[in-house]
Amino acid sequence: MNKTFHLSLKQRIPMTLAMVPMLVALAVDGMLSVATVLLLTLVAIVSIRSSGRFGVTLTAQGVRAEGLRSRFFPWSAIREIRTERMLGSRFVVLVSNRGRTRLRAPISGFLRHDSDFDDKYADVVSWWRAHRD
Repeated sequence: MNKTFHLSLKQRIPMTLAMVPMLVALAVDGMLSVATVLLLTLVAIVSIRSSGRFGVTLTAQGVRAEGLRSRFFPWSAIREIRTERMLGSRFVVLVSNRGRTRLRAPISGFLRHDSDFDDKYADVVSWWRAHRD
């Protein structure tokens, strides 16, 4: 049985909607037209919907990182799994034969808080330990 992690709707909305007041301010200052603000707001809404498919699937064979493109990492190719901080957010990072890959989920940070982040990270590590040989 596979295990999947995706960003929750609660995690996807704040980052995208944080752009809207900035766009409105630029329109009020005359730096952007109203049509441009509406178009960029529509793009923000579409990004909220489409980012729901970004995430990670753990299988007996490895990790499938799902984003704009999908990548697969066999457990045997992963040398280390760790967390890293960047701009106030914590990410799970795979260190493999291909280099370092930051996963899109699980993630936790200022506008994307996930109280279960540590448990999810532990799940990824335990799957790796159970299947890497």
